[in-house]
Amino acid sequence: TEIKISVVGAGRATKPQVQAMVGALLGITDKLKPDAADALACALTAAQSLRVLEATQAQKVETGLVRKRHVSGKKSRRAWEHLVGERS
Repeated sequence: TEIKISVVGAGRATKPQVQAMVGALLGITDKLKPDAADALACALTAAQSLRVLEATQAQKVETGLVRKRHVSGKKSRRAWEHLVGERS
């Protein structure tokens, strides 16, 4: 449900809706197989969660609530950005 909400905006989205939205978000014109769309939807949700966590951490640093520290997942984020960049 969390993944459907993240990608489509509705927890009761159907598989064809998820397929269509994943394709639209990633600029994929070919019809995606359901399993591929599900995997990409999971990746998109994880990437979005990472951005939210980083933004929250940055806000805490700016307000002085916490000290700046190393944020894990940089290699994963770079790999994701590289993959998305190739599709553009």
